[in-house]
Amino acid sequence: MDMSKIAIIVISACLITCGCEQSISENINKVRMPIEVDDKLPQEVSIEAKKILYGEWQIDRAVLKSNMYTGTSLDGDFENNIFDPEDYVGYILRYSEESFSLGDVEFANPSYLVSEITVAEYNEGGDFRNPDLYTLIAEEEIEVGGAENTLNLSQVKLMRIDVKFDYETNYQDYPIIPVGTQAVLLNSNTMMIGVWGKVLLAYRIQ
Repeated sequence: MDMSKIAIIVISACLITCGCEQSISENINKVRMPIEVDDKLPQEVSIEAKKILYGEWQIDRAVLKSNMYTGTSLDGDFENNIFDPEDYVGYILRYSEESFSLGDVEFANPSYLVSEITVAEYNEGGDFRNPDLYTLIAEEEIEVGGAENTLNLSQVKLMRIDVKFDYETNYQDYPIIPVGTQAVLLNSNTMMIGVWGKVLLAYRIQ
């Protein structure tokens, strides 16, 4: 093979390589741009959710119960871990940037994790006995936030709040916080406490 042919092959290979690298670089940039924008969305949603969540809520009563709920040690890690969420009816829950409180017990530096769950997902995941969530909403005539924008209640998205801490927490004799750290907001003044077992209804009082 003469030198001119070798030179042509080498130049062609370089051009192909450069073209591929440029194409890959362009594709990476195209992929990265929306990811950087999307990363800002959870923060904005979280801030809005906190504005709705912050304040005082009073636990009114137990309204839903899962079919799998037994009220025995099968629902806890061990015998002493059994508690009845209904025992906390009447308690005040306080949510703020600095702390979370259940009754008179306060926990500092909470982190609020915000996600969305549809009415259908919440109802099906809870596997509720009669009444289920749909029946509760109808009987209590609860105005579900966002339902005015759709004809299908099951697809309405609800705010789910999970309260986390960067240290171990316990409440009296329990190695957990019994109620209040998992909540789903039906509207800005009505909250479901818990996502399984016995679910409590709470109303904003401040």
